[in-house]
Amino acid sequence: MKRRDFLKFSLLSLASVSSFGEDLRAKSLIVFYTRSLNSYFVADFISLKTGFDMLKIKTQSPYPQDYDEMVKRVLFEKQSGFKPALKPISLRLEGFKNLIIISPIWAMSLASPIRSFLNSFDFKGKNIMPIFTNAGFGVGNALNIMKQECPNANFLAHIELSFELFERKIRNLRALNLAKIKAKQSILSKEDEQKLHAHLEFKSFKKF
Repeated sequence: MKRRDFLKFSLLSLASVSSFGEDLRAKSLIVFYTRSLNSYFVADFISLKTGFDMLKIKTQSPYPQDYDEMVKRVLFEKQSGFKPALKPISLRLEGFKNLIIISPIWAMSLASPIRSFLNSFDFKGKNIMPIFTNAGFGVGNALNIMKQECPNANFLAHIELSFELFERKIRNLRALNLAKIKAKQSILSKEDEQKLHAHLEFKSFKKF
């Protein structure tokens, strides 16, 4: 998306924040993990639209920068069920009723850092809207894993976004995305934005 179009849409998104009341915004949080920064663009778009705060999940130990080494690590974590330690979270999650949780798909499953996050807190009675980003191969068992980790949460319909650019195809994807962020550009297509907009309006947290 060109900068002019991005800024124009951002202004429209900010204007729509008023449709989400102050009390709702205070009780709602966007949680995301990202390696390539693809999921960051989704979180940022939703935050602009709703006014919800964002929480970025970070691991204590960094993942390998080399893509092939990262693939080996992901497969190990999937097969062993390993959950990486996370850096401390400053927010008190008890105060949030509604969570939009954005996770990339790793090896057709939920990203391990998101699984660690879900395993670290009690989500009983909370409303969760899952959003999955992937390279076009589907979400695998990610939704089932998320529900297993949060058996007492209320799940809204999930949504998935597929991106043409991914690490297996472009090894320096994170650097390219950082450049886009600095230039105030987005990787989201108009179709992506419309899909998110429609989903948030139809499945918004207004009823909670």
